[in-house]
Amino acid sequence: LFALLVSFTLILFRREQQEWRRNEQLTSANNYLDVMKRCRQLLLDLELRFDSDKPTLHANYFDAYAKLLCPWKAEEKALSILEFGIGGFGDEKKGGGDLLTWAEFFPSAHVIVGVDISKKSFHVPPNVKMIQVNQTNEMAIRKICKHHGPFDLIVDDASHMCDDTITTFKLIWHCLKSESIYILEDTQSSYSNTASCSKGVNANWTSINFFKRLIDENNFAKIEKSTGDANFEWSAYAKKLTGIHFYHNLLIITKG
Repeated sequence: LFALLVSFTLILFRREQQEWRRNEQLTSANNYLDVMKRCRQLLLDLELRFDSDKPTLHANYFDAYAKLLCPWKAEEKALSILEFGIGGFGDEKKGGGDLLTWAEFFPSAHVIVGVDISKKSFHVPPNVKMIQVNQTNEMAIRKICKHHGPFDLIVDDASHMCDDTITTFKLIWHCLKSESIYILEDTQSSYSNTASCSKGVNANWTSINFFKRLIDENNFAKIEKSTGDANFEWSAYAKKLTGIHFYHNLLIITKG
């Protein structure tokens, strides 16, 4: 009888332990979701405060941004950030919403560089640098990389012209650190005649089709082995790609 009682007590204890672990895991998951939700809202509120068009035109961006960027915020990393396209079009006194958002969202950021084809002159925090240059100017981009890079985060929100987008990606790939993120916004321009690149969904050199090819390159090690396709050629990006994420009007690449 005593042995039976001990056995029954152990069973109850184990069940209580399992239930406690489940509750602990559920609490941890709920806490994580709550933190992510608040972090996403903070990013959204900052973009609104600094007059960005993202909250109204691209609200879907913020779920993806929170997932990738909020862990960096929690770590208080001294990030180096480069953004192409300061905003405000040709108005010297307008734009900068994203730069100011990054500065507030990542207060420990080492440097935040904004590149724009138009001259910009308005007050920004000391760690924010604004540089007037065409995003496809190879010498200028290499100089920026040398003096301010390598970067943890690079965002292309500039001309959205397909040639510019592809050229810029090729120029800055080497300037991304390991464990870094590249973001291309407004990818819908790949289908637009106004972006001087769209000749239909299947046109070879739209921005989207350029990046679609990187999906194959991300799996380059398996292609030749599985298919015997020795003619498949991968680019310099292939071995460093760790992920390619396509969202509505948004592309995110992670580099290993």
